[in-house]
Amino acid sequence: MITVFGEKAGIGMVETRLNAGGAIDDYDALFIAEPSRPPVAAEAHSVLTDDLDCFWLHSAPPLASSRVAEMAACVYSLVSILSAMTETDTREKIIAAANRLFYREGIRAVSVDAVAAEAGITKKSLYYHFKSKDDLVAAYLDYRDQPSLGAFQKRFEASKGALPERIAGLFDHLAVAAADPKWKGCGFLRTSVELANLPGHPAIVSGAAHKKRLEAWLQSVFDDAGLADAEALARQIRLLIDGCFAVVMLHRDPGYMREAGEAARCLVNAALAK
Repeated sequence: MITVFGEKAGIGMVETRLNAGGAIDDYDALFIAEPSRPPVAAEAHSVLTDDLDCFWLHSAPPLASSRVAEMAACVYSLVSILSAMTETDTREKIIAAANRLFYREGIRAVSVDAVAAEAGITKKSLYYHFKSKDDLVAAYLDYRDQPSLGAFQKRFEASKGALPERIAGLFDHLAVAAADPKWKGCGFLRTSVELANLPGHPAIVSGAAHKKRLEAWLQSVFDDAGLADAEALARQIRLLIDGCFAVVMLHRDPGYMREAGEAARCLVNAALAK
């Protein structure tokens, strides 16, 4: 989605939104607004609809207005805008396809050809966006980073009771998720096992960073509660989380997650009693 400001004679600036398949009609000048940047002028011009993949523009020559002069830091064509949007969409489509396949089957079992087929693109197009499968695997974990951390945060914020119960509740939610037949454990840990002989792999770096962010968030929770050794407690709770992921993957018994939750409750209670 790109915000477009079109200038019309006798009307002034008109704001609209540019989507794939959308239309922009009768503008005398265009101003393209991008995140964290002010609008900049783009010369209005007539093009064939085929050139723009369903974008079209029928316009008079650009107005020689002071507004155009003031904002003309650089010029974009509609073709370049559409190209950027299409490239972003394709990259996201590839990562989403990789996420489905890598999580379900594992990174070693899934080929680049399979990801391309799942995404509905050619292998050549995939390699245009990712230099190697290693880069794609790292992007897969980056894709899971914020949703995974956000799920922990959301569950904690929605829970009720004292701090020990709220921390234990995180493990109850994990147990519910693990009972789903589609559950395949922690994608970060599973990937690290498959890449155990490649400690410097980009995906290992991405996975380690994610786990550190989870740990840092737990520490912030315990810091806010005024606990004396919040850092150590956060590490202990993280060990319980990752430990129960591994054990439940082996035994397929979500009950281990609830037992880990009870251990977490005891640790937090002990910290509060100090």
